[in-house]
Amino acid sequence: MNSAATGSAATDSAATGSAGTDRAPAARSGAPARRGPRERLAALVSPPRVNALDIARALAILGMIGAHVGDIPPFDPIWPASYLSIVHGNSSMLFAVLAGISIALVTGRRRIPEPAELPRLRASLLGRGIAIFLIGLVLEMMGTGVAVILTFYGVVYIAALPVIRLRPSRLLLLALPIALLGPVLVTLAEMLSLGSYGPGADLVLIGSYRFTSWAPLILLGMALGRMPLDRPGVAARIAAIGAGAAVLATVAGMALAALLGTLAPEVYGPEAESAASSAVVEESAEEEDEPGLGWDGYGESLAEMDPAWELGESVISLTPHSGSTLEIFRSGGIALAVIGGLLLIARPLRWVLLPLSAMGSMPLTAYSVHLVSLVVLAGPGGWIADDRVWVASAVVLLVACTAWSALKGRGPLERVTAWAARRAGQAVPAAAPGPAPRSAVR
Repeated sequence: MNSAATGSAATDSAATGSAGTDRAPAARSGAPARRGPRERLAALVSPPRVNALDIARALAILGMIGAHVGDIPPFDPIWPASYLSIVHGNSSMLFAVLAGISIALVTGRRRIPEPAELPRLRASLLGRGIAIFLIGLVLEMMGTGVAVILTFYGVVYIAALPVIRLRPSRLLLLALPIALLGPVLVTLAEMLSLGSYGPGADLVLIGSYRFTSWAPLILLGMALGRMPLDRPGVAARIAAIGAGAAVLATVAGMALAALLGTLAPEVYGPEAESAASSAVVEESAEEEDEPGLGWDGYGESLAEMDPAWELGESVISLTPHSGSTLEIFRSGGIALAVIGGLLLIARPLRWVLLPLSAMGSMPLTAYSVHLVSLVVLAGPGGWIADDRVWVASAVVLLVACTAWSALKGRGPLERVTAWAARRAGQAVPAAAPGPAPRSAVR
């Protein structure tokens, strides 16, 4: 069998919770024995599967459910309940880092894929990305009332095709300038176009899930996926670096906002922020009756957009989904801290955390079931803000995913995406055997 196909099949289970939980190792007769519920659950939390990543996926999904249906107050340091507001923005960013890790896992884990393997690996990623995109599209057409993450998630798999052979150091070097300059350049382009938008720009540049925000985190995740995550020292460093980055980004954002508000209150002070919000409302109200401006009114319209304020916000804003530079570093740091911490505790607590592992092994299914239930409860385009719904959704999904993992193994939508990836990979002719694979990334 071609090495690309073998590597893809071997790592698919680790990334998406698939074939590894369905069948036992082949018996001596050569016929694979069916696994029972206990064996399936044991495989779910045992090597080579990294159950910490499944738990992190589950936490990301639970956080997004809370962002969708929870009644969470704005953050206030003296109000403990407001600390739950951390789910806004950070949950989807954690999902972005985990997406990058999954891409690394299905393309060789620590081993950089060989050139001969690339056609099949890229075809498999393309098939998987298209399947995820179509699932997201169906959910959007149901009128869920939320920004469905899966359409963009599918695009992510396709966008990663050119970089799957990069080493961790190069992935990080590529991520850094995108995180630093991407938000500013997108904001500048948006202003120069006077806020013009379209379906493509809304999908990848100015929507809730901006490519300039997600790309650095996906590259970060791919770099993590090439590392020896089973080593406690590596996990501890990941957690420490993440916690430090999150704290520094938060402090920097608050300090810069206060400093700019003092030095230039007419631009960054509270009154300027209020005026900017009022201008947006007035502009929206007048937009329908105003004819095309053309070049005559371009300069005035550009000035009304307050470029100094917008460019400053693209760097220092800590508002969820703002896509700013500091939001990327803070949310990325939180993601690293969560993943690193879970890598340290998930194995010893594997049976205690089993329901989270089960839910995280079928993230597409769990997320989709949540959105379908939201439509059923609130109606198309409806909205819910009730913490009881959040808790009930979490409990039902944890129980249902655990039961499905015990009885069936891989989640139903994960079966669909794995099938799409497998068929796409099989459509590419097998390459001639090449030299022996290189050693794992150090």
